[in-house]
Amino acid sequence: MKLLLVNEKGFPESVGIHEVLYINQTKKGPEFVTRRGVYRYPLTMEQLCGVFQPLGFEQLDRNAVVNLDNVQRYDDKLRAVYFESETAEDGKLYATVSLTHAAKVRHLIREGEIGDKHEGFMLYKLTPHLGIGII
Repeated sequence: MKLLLVNEKGFPESVGIHEVLYINQTKKGPEFVTRRGVYRYPLTMEQLCGVFQPLGFEQLDRNAVVNLDNVQRYDDKLRAVYFESETAEDGKLYATVSLTHAAKVRHLIREGEIGDKHEGFMLYKLTPHLGIGII
């Protein structure tokens, strides 16, 4: 098992659990001590983005780093991404999108028709090796 941690310089690294010699509890959280150095959990938004961006996450609000692979729809008026389809009864699972970060999801959508009566958006995803796909 690998842990996504930050090194002493604040850069993201993947550390194997078997590399950890011991875990030291500090005021700043646990330190994972290995032969290569000391690692911590990412705590700041900058560190979280550094660790999770290569895995498909983007910062969409000052307090939200979102897995774009799980986004089902984007409401441009409410500036929110939803993780369930529009027809889900409990479609309340969402993350807000700040105006400064809206461009990160706006390029993934285009206006179109969903169903018979609803105007909405179609979500585009960049897929490796295949280009753009429609969800």
